[in-house]
Amino acid sequence: MCWLVSMHVTFQEPKQGNPAEKPVDKSAKESAASSTEEVIAIAKASIAELKGVVKLEDKSVDVEAVGPVYTFGEPGYQIASGTLWLWKTKDSARPEAIMSLATISATRCYEFHSFSVNNLQFDVLGRKWSPEPAWDPKEIPNAPEPGESEQRRLTQMKKLVERFRSKEYVPQLNVTHEMRILPTPIYRYPNSTKQCDGAVFVIGRDGDPEATLMLEAINGKWHFFATRLSSHLPTVYLDEVEYKLDNPPGPFRPYFYTFRPAAKTESPFKQ
Repeated sequence: MCWLVSMHVTFQEPKQGNPAEKPVDKSAKESAASSTEEVIAIAKASIAELKGVVKLEDKSVDVEAVGPVYTFGEPGYQIASGTLWLWKTKDSARPEAIMSLATISATRCYEFHSFSVNNLQFDVLGRKWSPEPAWDPKEIPNAPEPGESEQRRLTQMKKLVERFRSKEYVPQLNVTHEMRILPTPIYRYPNSTKQCDGAVFVIGRDGDPEATLMLEAINGKWHFFATRLSSHLPTVYLDEVEYKLDNPPGPFRPYFYTFRPAAKTESPFKQ
């Protein structure tokens, strides 16, 4: 991970907590709640610095920052105040982009990947991110027809996720790590139907999101779209068929990151 969108950004609070959350005692829960509130406040302050739009043929459309849909931190790697956010237009089901915000040591990192069928335009800390359409779903072979009910389709998606696995190569260390695909989606399409349903799943290592897996019902068939959220090199496997997520980052590419020095309030680590 490490390394977002523009417009008049508004916030939607998450409807559920971190999928990886475990039961804790009351005192620990109160402490965690306070810490989570601080993390969200830090993230919102960072997002306030951003501007971005979706470019349609005849107009630009505002996007909303939805989230955080996932929170994370890994003191062993000096990762703190980590959150994932989704950007979507007011009436869309599929998000236009995903953003990872986190403090790594003394650096505040902003990392994006487009999900969009449209062009995006963002101003991120004075840098421009203008990716061309990125949406390129692939059909999942031997998948069932999307179910009639919302619950049935969610069950199908969770079952389909079990057919995927992932790993990540770290060039700097010349090592490969196995990664885990969390079974609970961080986002489910609202007002879903058999014709329009989907969800976003996190692929991570030690709680740190390194990639995403999106499932969507298209024309009566299940499809997937995997994206990187890491400067390392993730790979996704579907039934042992390999899909490398090694598309290079850049201001005109679907994957983009930038960073700035972290303020003392953003990092618990000695600076």
